[in-house]
Amino acid sequence: MISMLLVMALLMFACSNGEQESQTADAKAVASEPVEHVHDASMDDSESDAWNRICPVCGGEVTGDLETVTHDAKVYGFGCPGCPEKFEQNPQDYVKNLNEDGTEFIGG
Repeated sequence: MISMLLVMALLMFACSNGEQESQTADAKAVASEPVEHVHDASMDDSESDAWNRICPVCGGEVTGDLETVTHDAKVYGFGCPGCPEKFEQNPQDYVKNLNEDGTEFIGG
């Protein structure tokens, strides 16, 4: 029970920490592959055209009301409003946080 509360607290912190990017993360090279923004206002919370079901940034569930980002021919969905921007800064690092089918957060 305590472990679950700790995990939930960490996820909440990751999502709310969008404005406090470290200088190290900003200094990393941006992926050479361009990113494409897509947002379909007709999507509701239960629908998304993203291939992943778990956010590669915060590890939360993907919601259909947030923008998606295309990287390496895959459309990524996100769990919090600040996550797409973080992902764009270092997509090559965040894609490693998901398992092969995008249903599990395996990164650190």
